[in-house]
Amino acid sequence: MAKKRKVLHVLYSLNSGGAESFILNVYRNIDRSKVGFDFLLRSPHSNEAYLEEVKEMGSKVYVTSAYPRRLLRNAMEVSKIIKQGGYEIVHVHANSLFYVTPLILAKMYHVPCRIVHSHNSTTSFGVLCKSVHYFNRNFIDFFVTHKLACGKLAGKWMYGNRKFQIVSNAVEIDQYLFDEDVRNRKREELGIGNRFVVGMVGRLSKQKNHEFMLKVFSRFVKQYFSESGNLDGTSCKKQPLLLLVGEGELRNELEEMVKKYHLEKYVMFTGQRQDVNELLMAMDLFVLPSFYEGLPFALVEAQVAGLPCLVSDTVTDEVTLSGKIEYLPISIGEKIWVDRMMKKYNSDEKEERKIHKKKFRKFDIHHVSKAMQNFYEDVS
Repeated sequence: MAKKRKVLHVLYSLNSGGAESFILNVYRNIDRSKVGFDFLLRSPHSNEAYLEEVKEMGSKVYVTSAYPRRLLRNAMEVSKIIKQGGYEIVHVHANSLFYVTPLILAKMYHVPCRIVHSHNSTTSFGVLCKSVHYFNRNFIDFFVTHKLACGKLAGKWMYGNRKFQIVSNAVEIDQYLFDEDVRNRKREELGIGNRFVVGMVGRLSKQKNHEFMLKVFSRFVKQYFSESGNLDGTSCKKQPLLLLVGEGELRNELEEMVKKYHLEKYVMFTGQRQDVNELLMAMDLFVLPSFYEGLPFALVEAQVAGLPCLVSDTVTDEVTLSGKIEYLPISIGEKIWVDRMMKKYNSDEKEERKIHKKKFRKFDIHHVSKAMQNFYEDVS
């Protein structure tokens, strides 16, 4: 019987980001008698439900001192974890090469497989982080044995012109397939009735560009009332609603913007949710005006749910699966985005929400998890 492979996954935290979602989805679906995961985190602030889940699946979770604020203490802690852990694989999930301490220490302690996995196409942490990233990229072949990325743009950012392997972000396809009964139940639960629901799913952070979305939606609401002929806040037409799913550091700032634009009746913040699949079914249009992305989970999920999507042209077209995506430049201005939303709103055609599952095979968690399990078992 083959020895169980021990993998140490290095992340900032266990929350609802892309890297975390990817590795949790894989972990839930692999054969854990053959491959086991432990987690090394730099932040004490993780989703308690996720922490409890991985511990129930047999994982150890290590939380180290902050980096780079406590650089030396962090290095000592990571050194002890790797030295005593008996790991054959150290898998670092990253948006840049700013934090490479685990990889260098893994090489020092002769861990045979040292992986970097790129989950984004740039970083938002400023000039210093980018400078360190580009510096470390020159030496990546010294401390990394395998280079993975969620997509072409993410790989190019992390590795330059070096070769890398793409591992698609994967979702539980069957959970996101459109269901009319679920849609009606969720809309009733949220109290949104027959409204036209525009949705965004993602962390409330600068990267996702919620500020632009609120400006667009403010103009959309004004145009809606102008065309309906009722400027007093009433209309016989179904009213628009912007559903913002996610949590983040910009929550208070975005809530102030909603007040500034008098959108209190037209914007709903849901916070972090465990029922994103059902919320997508409740939407009529998905919008993603991000400044940059690796290969966004939410956009894959939205297409599986059969939603038409308006997306910034900074997002890779590798994620075009359903034929219902329109890419728009952010620089083109708010008016064009409003026009496209209004066109969808005024469409008389009932949107077909059923999809062909075969188109999504490379994003099916069962397919990707099997590939990752084989990868972990075969690497040496």
